Amino acid sequence: MKLRTNEKARAAGWLVVLSMLAVAAFGPSAGIAAATHVTPTDPGSGNPTCSNLNAAWTLSFKIDTGDLENQAYASGDADVVTNWPGQVITISGLSGDGQTFDWSATLPGSGVLVKAGNDNHALYSYVPAATSDTDLTHGSDQQGISHLLFCGTASQPSPSPSPSPSPSPSPSPSPSPSPSPSPSPEPGTADIAVLKLLDLDGDIETDDWLPGEGLQFDVSAVGGTADPASLTTDASGEAGTTITLEGEAADVDVSETLQEDFELLDAGCVQSVGEGVIDVGTLEGTSVGFEVEEGASYLCVFINTSGEVLALTATPPATDTIADRAASTTGVDYRVLLVALAGLLFLILVFTPAPKRIRR
Repeated sequence: MKLRTNEKARAAGWLVVLSMLAVAAFGPSAGIAAATHVTPTDPGSGNPTCSNLNAAWTLSFKIDTGDLENQAYASGDADVVTNWPGQVITISGLSGDGQTFDWSATLPGSGVLVKAGNDNHALYSYVPAATSDTDLTHGSDQQGISHLLFCGTASQPSPSPSPSPSPSPSPSPSPSPSPSPSPSPEPGTADIAVLKLLDLDGDIETDDWLPGEGLQFDVSAVGGTADPASLTTDASGEAGTTITLEGEAADVDVSETLQEDFELLDAGCVQSVGEGVIDVGTLEGTSVGFEVEEGASYLCVFINTSGEVLALTATPPATDTIADRAASTTGVDYRVLLVALAGLLFLILVFTPAPKRIRR
């Protein structure tokens, strides 16, 4: 990818892509409700805090405005007051009058208070905690939303049992042990995640794409071993492998097995470095080659047309049709959304000039 622009803005964009995919691939599923709409209750009047609503809700995230926007809210934003580390709340699906909305979060929450006026509130409680919900609004009176309050429960570590004292044995002479050889150090590893996106009309600048399921990739390593070496993307377009290194680094090639009538539009990989990311590797044909280091994580994204059936003979589906297909898959709604958002951001980054690539 030939990218040259402001390094900080671009690095921030890649970090959002990586965090979205990390949550999509490894975020909690069992025991956490995703897009589980609940019936709201009336919490009474006034201006309650999270701990007023439930003594266990010690974490709070307040969006202190009634003028909501379809955007992500995080600590440090002008309208955000929070003691919840790492939490980011995304508001979407706002109605025309701004009184009904959907939400999603990076960390699961136990309650959402929609405050309106002095006594037109609605409290949504989630057991187990949830990472998203839809069609939230205030009470039935005319007073409009004044602010939103998201509440969570801090994790409590299990106490470690105190060890029982044992009687001190009488010392007995023992022979000097023979020196034993030092164990060989465990080999280091590096992780690679692959995301496959299908562009329906072959124009990478449009957003008519879907995650690519069932597509094949091969991973080879010089100076290490890939496990698995052959990857097949899942319903979210994702696959992953671990490289076991023979030394401190290995040279890796990630290659797509291109299906008939498919055309690769672009591909590239990034490495997470501290609080930023760097582009790595070179695209040659259908393969991206780069060096991996011990303990590092990498993300490779491949974009191609979706073949003759979808790209050449069919009219690309409308946006709401794509959304309906994603919503029909029970239990993966928030994962599909994250993959979609990450892919859209990736497309923006692909066509934004980038800083000089760091090659290894």
